[in-house]
Amino acid sequence: MFRKKRLYFILCLSIFTFVFLVIGKSLAVDAPGNILFEKKGKLWMIQPDHAGEKVISEKGASSNALFSSTGEKVFYPLNNKIYMIDMNSMEEKLVYEGEKEDKVDLYSWISDLNSFIFRKLRKDGCYEYFRMTPENNKIESLKTLYENPFLSRAGKYWAWTTCKPGESKDKSKIYAARVGNKKKQFVFQGIRKNIIGWDSKNPTVLYSMFDVIYAFDIVKRRRQKIKLPFKNIFVVAYNKNGLLYYNLDQSEKDQGIFLFDPQSGEQKQIIENKKNAYLVTYNKDLSKIVFFCPKKFGDDMGNGELYLFEGSTGEAKKLTNDMGKRVIFKKNMNLQWSPDGKYFVYEKVKIKFSQIKRSDIWIAGEGKNERLRKHAGNPVWGVIK
Repeated sequence: MFRKKRLYFILCLSIFTFVFLVIGKSLAVDAPGNILFEKKGKLWMIQPDHAGEKVISEKGASSNALFSSTGEKVFYPLNNKIYMIDMNSMEEKLVYEGEKEDKVDLYSWISDLNSFIFRKLRKDGCYEYFRMTPENNKIESLKTLYENPFLSRAGKYWAWTTCKPGESKDKSKIYAARVGNKKKQFVFQGIRKNIIGWDSKNPTVLYSMFDVIYAFDIVKRRRQKIKLPFKNIFVVAYNKNGLLYYNLDQSEKDQGIFLFDPQSGEQKQIIENKKNAYLVTYNKDLSKIVFFCPKKFGDDMGNGELYLFEGSTGEAKKLTNDMGKRVIFKKNMNLQWSPDGKYFVYEKVKIKFSQIKRSDIWIAGEGKNERLRKHAGNPVWGVIK
């Protein structure tokens, strides 16, 4: 009798284990690359299917890490310092040390220049941007900006606003240039929110002025107009699947975020009762977009909701509650896309008394939205070679 019960228990356990593994595998995200994140004061690495989790630095990171374009090196900041890890030998060394009071963030890798952009937060709320070449540790001062710049997908070009705290937005101007090039091009008189991205194949910055989209080629210095079929809207993003916008005329039209298909002329509401929104980041072919909707109209930097829009379905999924100040100033979420552009890794945060409490890391995309790790933060996605 005891033997039969024992065999029955082993059989049930085997079936449960098999089912658990099958379900776990079906739920796991099948995407290339590795994800770096910070947890309990250490820097970790994991694959999107939950495999290969390990600590790569005991020092931890004060904000997000950065992959080199070859995947052979990882850089991470720790307060006023920047460290480099050789992923072949796993040796770690200090490559930059600022003043004691400095707070350093890593912003983007520039493949063409084999260097990366980092920044330091100043007392007036602005960031000083620098370019560092790891080969010789050469550091070049770039810009001092209040709002995050808009980088092209390869990090080769960027656009930025001259807007500063306390200044009238009417005086704000947008410029664009090749990163590291002192020569800049005036693009238009406007604010960061007007920029809706970069053309994925050309050095062309796209921006919106109500019922018109402009495409400005910063090399040829040529401007192209794309006229829209209706007025009193604010464009959030534009791609081959259509136009994402919200209404400015709230008295005449429904509140919410709409998708307009310029091919068929059809439009549909994808989120109700949203008065405004702005673009945060997009994947390499503009087929997926992350945008932020503030809860209060006119309070772009306050509490709101972060959404992922997927052009293939024409639908937007709420990811998490967040704060505009964090997603527009403190984060470069371009670093959070999978290398194939199908998935987005993010922090599901909790907000209490207008303070963010970091929670868990999740992956969204291709109809999935699942937790990767508990009590972790600062995720970035790249490839280790």
